Amino acid sequence: QDLRRAHSLIQIIGSLRDRLLAIPSAESAVGIEVRDDLTAQTTAARELFTSIQTRLRVLEQGNANLRVLIPAGQSLYNLSLQDVDVREQQVGLVKGRFKEVIHRYAETEREHRAKQRLRLERQIKVVNPSLPPEEVQDLVNRAEDGESGAIFAKR
Repeated sequence: QDLRRAHSLIQIIGSLRDRLLAIPSAESAVGIEVRDDLTAQTTAARELFTSIQTRLRVLEQGNANLRVLIPAGQSLYNLSLQDVDVREQQVGLVKGRFKEVIHRYAETEREHRAKQRLRLERQIKVVNPSLPPEEVQDLVNRAEDGESGAIFAKR
């Protein structure tokens, strides 16, 4: 269920990012609302990722403990090593799905950065269409590094 919830959060985050890029001014009331919602959804996703990761570690450690306890006859659950094998396969499947979720999240991050970069390039070209491509790239890089005044600075 949490993996499905994580997929859903990733879709919501992606649509909020697209919506934020489509808003003319991120400082408008709508822009602020979308940005706040995006922050909340991103925080929720990261907390969910951490929770899933922690639970997977607990399950893996539990299986490792059972591997030691069963041959020693100390397991309280009347399990066999074959049961532990099945448990490990199940945890492995969930872990694989979790990795897919993380990769999807990273992919949406990359897509957003690329879209944001294109938007910055368009804005710079609108303000100063005669800038050579190297200077446009330099301004975009500076803007990405946090120099907010770099985009519209006179050259």
